Amino acid sequence: MATGNELESDLRQQVEIAVRSGYGTESEVLARLEELVRREFGKAPAAERLLAYARDLLDAQLKEEARWTEPTTNDAISWAFEELYDRDIAAAQNIGGTLSEAWARVIDAVRGDYVPARGATFFLEQDVAQGVLGAGLMLSFGALSNEGTRDDDDEASLVIGREVFETLERHGVAAKWDGSVRSRIRILPFPWRNRRWSTLPSRASNMDDEPQSLAEEPSHRQILEQLVRDEGIAGDAATAALEAFICSAARERYGMSRHLEAKYNPELGLVEVFQCIKVVEARAAGAEGENQRTLAELRQRGLEVEAGDELVFQLFYLEKDADEALLQDEQWGAVLGLKTQGHSIEGLTPHSLRERALEHLRTSPPPMDRQE
Repeated sequence: MATGNELESDLRQQVEIAVRSGYGTESEVLARLEELVRREFGKAPAAERLLAYARDLLDAQLKEEARWTEPTTNDAISWAFEELYDRDIAAAQNIGGTLSEAWARVIDAVRGDYVPARGATFFLEQDVAQGVLGAGLMLSFGALSNEGTRDDDDEASLVIGREVFETLERHGVAAKWDGSVRSRIRILPFPWRNRRWSTLPSRASNMDDEPQSLAEEPSHRQILEQLVRDEGIAGDAATAALEAFICSAARERYGMSRHLEAKYNPELGLVEVFQCIKVVEARAAGAEGENQRTLAELRQRGLEVEAGDELVFQLFYLEKDADEALLQDEQWGAVLGLKTQGHSIEGLTPHSLRERALEHLRTSPPPMDRQE
């Protein structure tokens, strides 16, 4: 019987495989893993450790995927499967836990599409685990009848097998097969890089072309798109929630009494943070005065202002914007009473941004319609 440590180690590997596989949205992966670890550990510390590990791995995998600026072997497999599908061979990835289940799902899909298929090829969920671990992939194949059922004709299945094997080779996927209908096609071991966030390049594109990949750090645009796509949230609501979270994080970092605003800039794909300063004849006491500057002191700095004016300064809160933060500090740091260079907001990982935005949506009323 496995000990608690052995079970946790085994589940830790399952977490790694689920994250690195690239299949399923983040929400789906986390929900599936939570069900798994809760079933084994309930609310014990081991469950919390495993779920925290999964979230950290997802963030790390997102950044790793951003570095895939060249087509991967997984891309080539997907291209080969697209071509096979166009040639009436149903090709599926990560389908079913057993051969019989996979065949049933493929046949259901073919019938549901109302498109005749001559045959099928696929690899199982357990094959994915082996692929992620560096053992390559095993592909099953076979012919289908005109009625969409499995065809027992070995020669017809061999035709499908040869087409699958040749298509893989044509797309540069190294594979082995002994030519027998009783043997599966083996894709030789390769670095597993299956895209979850970035876009698969077009099959027609030149292999030298770079795929559309993520920026080195995920943009807020991409996080909003994920909220809309994966969670079914309206775009305005997702934007307002992300703005609210980043504004609250900025207040925690730079001062709770500061008059800060956060606004999503669609051109940059970034939520920008601003501090508002009111021009007054004399500053009030307490927190109100922290957001005020006198007419005299601002005019001494060469600003042509009048009492009642409101000045708005952008705060550069991301580490990647350190150069802009330094310039801002040098020019307006004394007015703001704040230095942001070297004081970026930490912990704004893709996961925290999504989760805190979702939390805000659960606890706040829906936003009013935005004015254009």
